Amino acid sequence: MSENRHEYLERQKKNVKVWSEEIEKFLAKADKLDSKMSEKFRKHIEVLKEKNAQFEVSLGDIQRSGQEGWEDLKSGSEKIFKALDKSFKSAKDYFH
Repeated sequence: MSENRHEYLERQKKNVKVWSEEIEKFLAKADKLDSKMSEKFRKHIEVLKEKNAQFEVSLGDIQRSGQEGWEDLKSGSEKIFKALDKSFKSAKDYFH
């Protein structure tokens, strides 16, 4: 059975929450570094924040869309999700 709009939004909102928490952890780690390394980490963190915000916007578009139109928006949202997920995996490797 295919995932409906509500299920998709709930699943992705959980991802946004997890990623927001990860960003806060990364910021806490950056605070403990010397200023040069902290600045470098913060640049990576800003990219994650921007991508996370883009993803939230795409979810808002899906939430406001009609039942019939959400599938079209989902494909764009999935592209953002995949890029964001890849960025977080890369960041975890980088920050750990």
